[in-house]
Amino acid sequence: MPQSTYRSYFDIDPDYLAQVNKHAIDTYPDLWKKFYPHPTFVKLIKDTVSVFSRQQKLSVWVEGSYGTGKSHAVLTLKKLIEANEEDTKAYFDDNHLDHDLYLKLQREKAVGRSSLYTAMVPPASRVMMI
Repeated sequence: MPQSTYRSYFDIDPDYLAQVNKHAIDTYPDLWKKFYPHPTFVKLIKDTVSVFSRQQKLSVWVEGSYGTGKSHAVLTLKKLIEANEEDTKAYFDDNHLDHDLYLKLQREKAVGRSSLYTAMVPPASRVMMI
């Protein structure tokens, strides 16, 4: 029986990085645009918007096992917060994300709350404080 490889079942992004950290995001500035917004990440965006709008406590906890994408998710969220309106809208549109969530995030960015509360701890940590 011939031995199958992962490539037999799905494509692997040629730009795949085994570890995503701040250096990787800075080196590949558009890497965040490739991050797949799974339901947990969408909840992270919603929670962040709630923090910015002062509807919940001023922190968000991100946890998961090694290699599950915590750093990539948090750094993608950071880039979304810092991104201009065009790039943010493109990310939401390309990934078919909720338009109302996009508008809420943009409103908080326009008010300037996002820049007041964002502070990141080292990427190896499991926490992002907002």
